Amino acid sequence: MEHKPSYFGAMSRLTAVSSVLACLPFGISADGESSPPLTRLSDQGVSPYLSMGRLVDEQHPRWEEYREPITQFPSVRACLAPSEQETDTPNVMNVDWDIIHGPYAVQVCLFRIFDTLGSPELVAEWMEQNGFRDVGNLDRSEMMPKFDRLVVGQWTYEDTVARSQIISGPINRLMNGVVQPSTVISARFSGTKLLSVGLSAKTK
Repeated sequence: MEHKPSYFGAMSRLTAVSSVLACLPFGISADGESSPPLTRLSDQGVSPYLSMGRLVDEQHPRWEEYREPITQFPSVRACLAPSEQETDTPNVMNVDWDIIHGPYAVQVCLFRIFDTLGSPELVAEWMEQNGFRDVGNLDRSEMMPKFDRLVVGQWTYEDTVARSQIISGPINRLMNGVVQPSTVISARFSGTKLLSVGLSAKTK
């Protein structure tokens, strides 16, 4: 029996998001070529990076971990391919994974993308189109009274290696090569406001 990540503990509240076979409601086609009709583009000035709903700045205890990626990726455009840098409506499907190195950079860029999409439903569909596995929406529960919605998805070990250099350091690379963990991505919302993006490893 397949082991599900801890995010899926409240299975009775979990509803799987169906695969999108035709044009998605926010404008991303099944082949990923078209772009959603974005109402705004996330950037640090308008929508600063949050962790568990708290502003990550010089006063935050984890500022040193996030300072560099927040500076490197101040807007959603910075996370996208060069072809999207100057367009009025950049395609948020076209992520430049080659420049996003390490877990903190991944969290920052996913925060920019998810904040730009602006709803749990669109984030879930973005995950589906980007090859995440077991994508689902978890309704608000007593365990998470601060959040209305939790969207989760998984990258396999191969997906993780292909997309970003999350694995760093010789010890981590050695251990990951042995156990080959998958990566669980979570997005926490209050209404349509994104409060946090989480990243964790799950072994089989």
